[in-house]
Amino acid sequence: MAKKIIILILIFTSSILFSEITRKVKQNGDIKEIIFYDDGKEIAKNIFDKKGNIDVVGTIPDGIVKQYYDNEQVFMEANYKGNKQDGPIKLYYESGKLMGEGFIKGNKTEGINKTYYENGQLMEESKYKYGKLDGISKEYYEDGKLKSETEYEDGKLDGTSKKYFENGNLAVKNEYEDDVLDGTSEAYYENGNLYEKMKYKNGELNGVSKTYYEDGNIMYKETYKRGNKINIIKYDRK
Repeated sequence: MAKKIIILILIFTSSILFSEITRKVKQNGDIKEIIFYDDGKEIAKNIFDKKGNIDVVGTIPDGIVKQYYDNEQVFMEANYKGNKQDGPIKLYYESGKLMGEGFIKGNKTEGINKTYYENGQLMEESKYKYGKLDGISKEYYEDGKLKSETEYEDGKLDGTSKKYFENGNLAVKNEYEDDVLDGTSEAYYENGNLYEKMKYKNGELNGVSKTYYEDGNIMYKETYKRGNKINIIKYDRK
């Protein structure tokens, strides 16, 4: 009798240990559903409306939830707690190589989030706070060179944004405040020479803007006031 009880306990505990929670995503028009399964049996679902609001049906077990590609390769590993995504998250390419990693707190992205090229090189690194971009976000070319760096605050562009050519030279530099252009905006030729320099105030051109030929000589000068062009001077190419 004791042996039978031990065998039953082993069978029961083994089924718990090897039970796997998975999820699948379905899109039906504006409605998105994430369906959760326990060893193939549907146990819960998240229903998202077009505004992103979530309705939870059923109970999602605390712990790791996996999502798979059609080829049965793991696409995502996430952690859930209290019916919400909460904890580390990792995404993978179909090849099995790491695509991205980050942290979710109460269904919102939090802290540093990273994505990678399939060769393992860092593609993007961003900082989040309460689900919104907050801090410096950086993008990289596949060879590891810096592609862009942008400052955010509370999900909005706020500060300096820079983009670079693959040769490392600066391509564009903009200044933002509260998600609109405010300050100096500059664009460059790939050889490093200045192409255009403009001034913005509350998203509108305001002040003197200058455009240059690739050899550095001035092409024309424009004057703006509250977005309206009030003067232009053109220069002959030397």
